[in-house]
Amino acid sequence: MASAEVENKVFEQFTRQLPTFAGRPVTWAAGENPPDFLCTDNAGNRIGVELSEWLDETQIAQERPQYQREEEFLAVIRSRDEPPPKNIGNIWIFANENVRLSASEALEFRTQLYAFINDLDQRWSTIEDHDDPQGTDVDDFSGFPLLQKYLSGLMCWSQSRHHTYQGNEWIAFMNHGGGYSPDTAVEALERTLSRKTAKYSTLHADQRLAELYLLLYYDQGFHYNTPFDAPGHGFAEIARHLTNLAAQDHGVFQRIFLFIPATKDLARVY
Repeated sequence: MASAEVENKVFEQFTRQLPTFAGRPVTWAAGENPPDFLCTDNAGNRIGVELSEWLDETQIAQERPQYQREEEFLAVIRSRDEPPPKNIGNIWIFANENVRLSASEALEFRTQLYAFINDLDQRWSTIEDHDDPQGTDVDDFSGFPLLQKYLSGLMCWSQSRHHTYQGNEWIAFMNHGGGYSPDTAVEALERTLSRKTAKYSTLHADQRLAELYLLLYYDQGFHYNTPFDAPGHGFAEIARHLTNLAAQDHGVFQRIFLFIPATKDLARVY
């Protein structure tokens, strides 16, 4: 479940992008959950807005711990703060599985990592396949005990292959990937909609609402779920699909919106 802080930020972005979402000017404040937000128009009519996050919770549970581990390493490494090597360009790091970087060893880990890269850079031309366009595997961390403890290897490219610049991150983890179908994300969105339309049968009366809206938003899914887009299939196609579903079952909602804050994609689907 998203925090109140996240939902507040999402709703602020939504109202900035579509201030006329209610069809007339409104003021808004946090609601009693439900609804998440309570809006009031100039005539005093109360409009509730319920937020629901579109995500695949199974994938979130699988991916988030790995991302969190990687973020801990990258927060310590901060390669954008260091000048790139002269001979080595981009570097991917591979952490040992299920190992979290100890706060007490973080500074020394960082020191050893850059000392190792400096040494590797000085002898780079002697490394076998150092100019391979596919990159060079490095997994011998002899003499650097914390690298042996935390890392299983590096993948390095020559500057001639992957040129780096001061101020950019030149040490990172390999992008998460693999085959996927946009159907997985679509099915997660369908479940999100159906859960919401099955609820709130008495909310209009309980909260004295003239109208009730639903805002479906895509936040954690943008980072942790497999993508919903593919060639010929993107936000516009998702919105049309959701429009068809909402036309058949929109529950007690008078308006339904789909919003991706990261890309500013926004559509009214009912």
